[in-house]
Amino acid sequence: MRISATGWRAVSVLAMFHSVALFAGTFGSLIPIRGTVGDLALDERRNRLYVTNLAAYRVEVINTQNRSLESPILTAKPPSAVGLSPDNRFLVTGQYDFQGSASGGYTISDLDGGVRRDVIIPNGVLAVAFGAGSRALVITTANAFLVEPFTAATEDLGVRSLSSAALPVPFATFPQKITFASLNVSGDGKTIVCIASIAAGRVLITYPHRRHCRHLCTAAS
Repeated sequence: MRISATGWRAVSVLAMFHSVALFAGTFGSLIPIRGTVGDLALDERRNRLYVTNLAAYRVEVINTQNRSLESPILTAKPPSAVGLSPDNRFLVTGQYDFQGSASGGYTISDLDGGVRRDVIIPNGVLAVAFGAGSRALVITTANAFLVEPFTAATEDLGVRSLSSAALPVPFATFPQKITFASLNVSGDGKTIVCIASIAAGRVLITYPHRRHCRHLCTAAS
């Protein structure tokens, strides 16, 4: 699920986190977040919701049981994407310095061990997702790669020349209108699908998330 917002917005939480917006209003508990909300990940084991706050350089941590904001996860650059491993142990937060040199990075947070690893890369991160495997798929403005949370080792997947919005962008531009990329995972976790932008238009990227498969398929949409 992806949500976008600028300024004072709210994340709607229903019981085990089911947000439903209808014409008459929003059902659920409203939790105000000041900043620019871009991406989120649900941790059902801890009853926590991790929400990227692009403008505040942090990931908001929401307790889904009592609907309260807890201590955030701070990032060195604006957080643009977030992904949670299948076992709910590792949170990978992609970063994109929109206001600086358009460089990026990612933070690997070991939620069980209480430690983190910060990695700086020359390109901004557009999207992050885990499938059924142990490695996260990371899409940047220059390439796509897999990252192993335990060691931070990466495997390049051969995708090149992805793009994002030209900087600077007008005030109150939603994060998705900057990154031009979105990831989603199939119900069985075996396939990750990404829609991203290239110079010629949009590209559809699918990653077969199998143990020995290293092939990334690209096709113009």
